[in-house]
Amino acid sequence: MIGLDDGSGTSLIGTSTSIRDGTDGIISWGRWTNGVTGGTGIFGGLDTRGAPLHGVAGLPTPNMPTGSASYSMIGATPPSCSPSCAATVNSSSLFVTFDTNRVDMSLDITVAGFRYITTNPALLTISGSGFSGTGTLSGGCGASLLAKGFFAGDAAARAGLAYHLGTSFEQVNGAIAYTK
Repeated sequence: MIGLDDGSGTSLIGTSTSIRDGTDGIISWGRWTNGVTGGTGIFGGLDTRGAPLHGVAGLPTPNMPTGSASYSMIGATPPSCSPSCAATVNSSSLFVTFDTNRVDMSLDITVAGFRYITTNPALLTISGSGFSGTGTLSGGCGASLLAKGFFAGDAAARAGLAYHLGTSFEQVNGAIAYTK
């Protein structure tokens, strides 16, 4: 049985199909799609037929580093776009300053033929081994970004996040994995 503890309970795969888009032994990224999730968690009862549930999972980080580090994208789920449109993550990176609990996120994504790029890095805040925050992207009619992620592996060797991008016309969801 595939499930995840989302902090509010356990969400189960239910009748959805699990698709692993990539893994490197420390971090994995993928989607639940084409069904309905189960369980008592926040994602329980979610219909994934029209909009997959994107996620990233990784090994715990037993020791958070100090100083700063750059992370490059090693993979991403194919973004979901509503209403139906094509979306592609072109590139993404993180610059992390552990001492000040700051993550600068850069994202370049194409949605419905329009390219959206963070003009200034999205500023995310670290709390424990996780981070979250918001940002804006230029291009098309502009877009808002909401991201929530975590560090994985020894000394935060990897990072992963799920994101939601909202434009004037589309809502886009996906997940990205990074390596130091």
